[in-house]
Amino acid sequence: ISVAVGLAAGGATEAPAASPTATEMVCSPEGVELRITFPGRLGPGVPAAVEIVKEKYPGLEFALSDASSTYTDTLQQVVADAAAGLKPDVVMVGTAQVGFYVDNLGAQVIDPSYLPETYNQRFLVAGIVDGQLYAVPTQVSIPLIIWNKDIFTAAGLDPDTPPATFAEMEAFARQIKENVPDATPTFLATSIVYDWIFQNLVQSAGGQIADENGNPAFNSKAGLLALEPYYILNRDGLGLGIAGLDGFGAFTEGVVGMALSSSSLMGRLTKGIGDAFEWGVAPMPVPEGGERRFAAGGNAWVILTDDPCRAQFASEFIAASVAPETQAAFSQVTGYIPVDNAALEMLADFYAENPNFAVSVNYDGELTSAVTFRGERAFEASEVFRTMLESVATGTQPSVALAEAEQEILSILGR
Repeated sequence: ISVAVGLAAGGATEAPAASPTATEMVCSPEGVELRITFPGRLGPGVPAAVEIVKEKYPGLEFALSDASSTYTDTLQQVVADAAAGLKPDVVMVGTAQVGFYVDNLGAQVIDPSYLPETYNQRFLVAGIVDGQLYAVPTQVSIPLIIWNKDIFTAAGLDPDTPPATFAEMEAFARQIKENVPDATPTFLATSIVYDWIFQNLVQSAGGQIADENGNPAFNSKAGLLALEPYYILNRDGLGLGIAGLDGFGAFTEGVVGMALSSSSLMGRLTKGIGDAFEWGVAPMPVPEGGERRFAAGGNAWVILTDDPCRAQFASEFIAASVAPETQAAFSQVTGYIPVDNAALEMLADFYAENPNFAVSVNYDGELTSAVTFRGERAFEASEVFRTMLESVATGTQPSVALAEAEQEILSILGR
């Protein structure tokens, strides 16, 4: 397994220039309590980062808020806290939400010089808005296809060759349906990571979700190519018609041939499957004639405080959260891609022994930022994509669903 290629070796993205005075500032930690908000299920590395900073700055205190479980829940909590005058200093956000925090919650420009020298600069693309760094990606994922090798073998397919395009995925699904009637050929989620998966499909088909002015641009040929799998596979009885994590549960039970997934679910899937059957992992297929252009999914830290000293301590905390040891410990449990090159070196033996985890690390296609619509209600747009995918999966023509989604998002954005 070569983990020194793809994302691991990427470094072409140059970070924005550092502030000339930020790293020279000396602040007293006495009496300072740094407020940090994050989804609890994604923060097992937070306590370790807190201890690193407290050891460096004795007297500095932390107030951790981890009651939320999703990025949307976290955003709603932060909006409510801000309205009550209790805006946190640091927040873990979904990579597609960075623009909203910049426009509406006062996210601050971050000095990248605080980051470890081994931080993979390629990932910073996910935190740049209007040419400046507002978020530091800490846990990154790409879209994957997972497949049951036992079902492939029973269907007469090569168990070591996944579909590279959705045309191939459809052909494989029909072969599974014909030869393995007890299995459901595919599962395409409509109620988890839906907007991110759709963006990856549109980009890989040569299109984009939004234009340079922030207006919807997905009602296009690329958008049609992105929606066709949801329409055809479900129309022809080749898809599992249940929602969210239930579909992945069915995959772990060995009754689904193929599913679109995320590298963030690798730990959960590995634990659920155990040694029940052989399975494989590969980058997500692309629409016919397309090429892989994946958006960096996962999460990032933003700083909301405008107090220079609190911002300095916030930057120190973010740096500790992406330290090699912290990254290595969390990535081998979850499947997120480590954003630190030294962490990859620490995990070399782990990836050699667990090749399914290494697939996302070795992704060598283009990496982009996740789409961020701009405006006070922009975060509501992601729900439109969920409704659109559910509609297509239950029989709405893709062209109709695209037009309806475009109009609804324009309405949300007030355009």
